[in-house]
Amino acid sequence: MPKKVLVVDDEDRITNYLRIRFRSAGYDVITAADGMEALEQMAKHNPDIIILDLIMPKMDGWEFLKQLRLSGSAVPVIILSAKVSNYDKIKGLTLGADDYVEKPFSPDELLARVQAILRRLELTRQAQ
Repeated sequence: MPKKVLVVDDEDRITNYLRIRFRSAGYDVITAADGMEALEQMAKHNPDIIILDLIMPKMDGWEFLKQLRLSGSAVPVIILSAKVSNYDKIKGLTLGADDYVEKPFSPDELLARVQAILRRLELTRQAQ
């Protein structure tokens, strides 16, 4: 069964591009335009990994990440953001993100990071 990726970004061109790129690599892709919609999509689809922008309307990525981790979810999160300061990177990782990728980004690198996290998660599950 294909792994599910939830892409959370308010820029349609990014969500559409990532939908195409990840589907061509064999993933199911769910999208959300803000943190509120992402929480709804989490409940409906139970994704295997989340790609998360930080700057969005309604509920930003910071708040979404806080709520996700407070709920007890261990779903891996890769932040994909134009916020490039060390402070933002450290904050994201401290709040529970597994990785942080700066925009502009290489789609191939992002895909490789997703694959690495999911591979590591699968190996951990097999070892248990």
